[in-house]
Amino acid sequence: MRKAILLITIILLTACQETSNLDDIKARIEQQQALVTQHDDLVTQPNEGTNVGDKAPDFIVIDIENNIIQLSTFEKPTIAYFFATWCPYCRQDLNVLKEVIPNYKDKVNIIAIDLDISETKEQLENYKAEFGMDIPFAIATLKILQDYQVTHTTSKYAIKNGNMIYAGSGAFSKEQWELLLNKLA
Repeated sequence: MRKAILLITIILLTACQETSNLDDIKARIEQQQALVTQHDDLVTQPNEGTNVGDKAPDFIVIDIENNIIQLSTFEKPTIAYFFATWCPYCRQDLNVLKEVIPNYKDKVNIIAIDLDISETKEQLENYKAEFGMDIPFAIATLKILQDYQVTHTTSKYAIKNGNMIYAGSGAFSKEQWELLLNKLA
């Protein structure tokens, strides 16, 4: 009889242990499936950066009218344009943009961001008034300059659906601006 009780106890303990092992295995499988799903999500999402195809780094700037501008809140495609008031090529670029932007105002956002963080709000207000453009002008933060790896004036970053579709610098002709804006619109 003792052997029977011992055998039944062993069977019950083993059965309980098998069940807990089965529960452990199920839990591990679920954890691994969750990790695979997370990995797949990471693999299918573009990297954040400034190369074409990358997810554009989000940013927040305050424009000269004290509006908070955050890239991720825009529904329309956006151009982040980096300039300095002392740059002759920026002046040339913005004069050309001023001519073509009215045709795209409802389709594309343009944010003019001063990369010279030593410039004042007053300097920017005067510069904006000089062009008469109805786009926000803001002074950059060190973070946005680092995230966008801005090293040149006239730097342009075109963002559509959260992804970088153009990154470059240099003064544009009317045709080049229209080509870029058409690609965004």
